[in-house]
Amino acid sequence: MGLELPLPQSIFAHGWWTVDGEKMSKSRGNVVDPYAMVEQFGADAFRYFLLREVPFGQDGDFSVTAFGSRYNAELANDLGNLLSRTLTMLANFSNNRVPQPDSQHETDLDRQLQHAASAIFPSIDTHLRHLEFNRALETMWNLVQSANQYIDKTAPWILAKDPGNTTRLHTVLFHL
Repeated sequence: MGLELPLPQSIFAHGWWTVDGEKMSKSRGNVVDPYAMVEQFGADAFRYFLLREVPFGQDGDFSVTAFGSRYNAELANDLGNLLSRTLTMLANFSNNRVPQPDSQHETDLDRQLQHAASAIFPSIDTHLRHLEFNRALETMWNLVQSANQYIDKTAPWILAKDPGNTTRLHTVLFHL
């Protein structure tokens, strides 16, 4: 006020963090070293956990077990598996290129995945405007799970065995 600058209209603040349900304390020795977490798992994985685990502005609990579970289940298994399978199939079945789809060979599964992918943006935009980072990430993860289910249901590796299914295979790979 002494500088005669306009006062802020809102202030963003995070909640309190506990570790395994207990207040963080140097004397208890339960302080989480963010630099050590970043060194071991990477900044993106650590950032993902913090944004995904606790709604912005609320109190949160950190545990190495919860971090490891979310890291393995979501980042390694869900996202990592989706990317690995998709890129491997593109390499093996389409010469590392995204093929052109054939609309005559589209199915309800294709349209459901398309709808899920296109519906994600307005939802994420709304969540981000309301600082609901965990909900935005949850919305993204629904698409990752849908894409993994799409792979399981369309079974591109089986389509690739029959040259008569090439058009359908290309449509599936395009959607992935």
